[in-house]
Amino acid sequence: MPQALLGKQLLDVIAIGMYNTPLMTLREYVQNSVDSIDEAVESGTLSTSKGHVKIQLDGASRTILIEDNGAGIRARNVEGHLLTIGGSAKRAATNRGFRGIGRLGGLGYCDALLFETKAAGDDAVSCVCWDGVALRKELGASDAADAVDVIRRIVKVTQRRIAKGDPDHYFRVTLRGVHRFHNDILMDMRNVYRYLSQVAPVPYDPEQFSFVDKIEEHLGSLAGFRHYSLSLNGRPVYRPYADTIEVSPGRNDRMRDVTLFDVPDSSGGTIGKGWYGITGFLASLPAACSMRGVRLRQGNIEIANEYFFAEYLTERRFCTWHIGEVHFRLGLPPNGRRDGFHNTPDYEKALEFFLVLGKHLSKLCRDSSKERASTLGVTRELDTAEQYLEDAIFLDADHVASMQETLLRRMGLLRKRLSTRKPQNGLLERIEVLEGRLRDLSKDAALLLHRLDGRRLRHAEPKELLLDVFRRLLADGDHILIETKLKTILEPYLTSEP
Repeated sequence: MPQALLGKQLLDVIAIGMYNTPLMTLREYVQNSVDSIDEAVESGTLSTSKGHVKIQLDGASRTILIEDNGAGIRARNVEGHLLTIGGSAKRAATNRGFRGIGRLGGLGYCDALLFETKAAGDDAVSCVCWDGVALRKELGASDAADAVDVIRRIVKVTQRRIAKGDPDHYFRVTLRGVHRFHNDILMDMRNVYRYLSQVAPVPYDPEQFSFVDKIEEHLGSLAGFRHYSLSLNGRPVYRPYADTIEVSPGRNDRMRDVTLFDVPDSSGGTIGKGWYGITGFLASLPAACSMRGVRLRQGNIEIANEYFFAEYLTERRFCTWHIGEVHFRLGLPPNGRRDGFHNTPDYEKALEFFLVLGKHLSKLCRDSSKERASTLGVTRELDTAEQYLEDAIFLDADHVASMQETLLRRMGLLRKRLSTRKPQNGLLERIEVLEGRLRDLSKDAALLLHRLDGRRLRHAEPKELLLDVFRRLLADGDHILIETKLKTILEPYLTSEP
């Protein structure tokens, strides 16, 4: 039987080339942490409310620490768990991570990757250290070494005594000598917090978001939906959702409500649940807005990013007009990069639903754009009418009555334009005020006869007066229109001679 060889470049793929951003390694470690917390809760070692994950960034020592108080790994199982690649005992139906490859993702971004763990009842702490510097030297060598031999040379397994302050059960990951990568993104507290708030299974902030209870009641029955206490350098991490949404500097939108929905599976059941926000849909939200996009999640951990729904919307740009989430139950297997799922009948059924949802979400954007354009048109007409009433001088009572009838009819038409939607910016109130002014116009109108200065007119020569009037019209108005009307206006006062 031929002997199989696992080439060392396999380690390059798993430990160095697995992710397109170093931040994704933090997601993998958080994912493993919450699975371990669930295991501890299930075994009775830990109460649900006591589970926590803490992450510490230390720029001075260039280290990152991720620690949970989950079940830990028993000493007798450490080598089998932490030196085996792709041999995880986790189950896809109940765990978020199940392939056993994500734990090495941090090795590509540091000099050494250290795992420390202790299970309840163990009398020592188990330590496994992967040497990233040695790994890169091995990968750079021209030999065809076996991956297993390389692992033996670069990994050190030890035990140490339990130190004061060590928890009774825990798992700790330490990245030592973190590399400066992508503008040192792994050491950027602000970027790391933002990333964790988007992808990690952390709670919504009820102080900022009014719809927490409504959403959690809807999602609560979904397998795998839980949130966990997670802190970054002592600061609790919350989901980024809030009632107020900054669309652009100085311009805000607001979450008025949320719409809830279920995602069907192929057997008539439910594969997922979701929600999207009812906002003004004013425009594409900026990249700085962590809320933007309808984001896909499983086990309350993000899959893909805000552009996942792009192919289901009529226009790609509508992805970033919306805010919302779709949560899948555990059991549907994600792909290795966790930016989508394997094709299964259930997933195919979900994609069919996404096509329907995408059309609806696209329509909300288009309708909002049309409404804003219509609202802008109404606003302009009201501005014009208001300015007209401020400055108008009427020839006589008939002129007043004619304009009164015309403008009141126009206000009625504007009312109808607003009747199909909720008026914005006080437009209906402005119409009501204008209608009141128009009904009183016969009492308040300024008539030309009353405004003319008789003293000036007594000294004006009639012909020069007419010439002056029309010079002023031509200076400020539409030449073609005025010149076309000129002969008609002056007809009664013209001689038959040229």
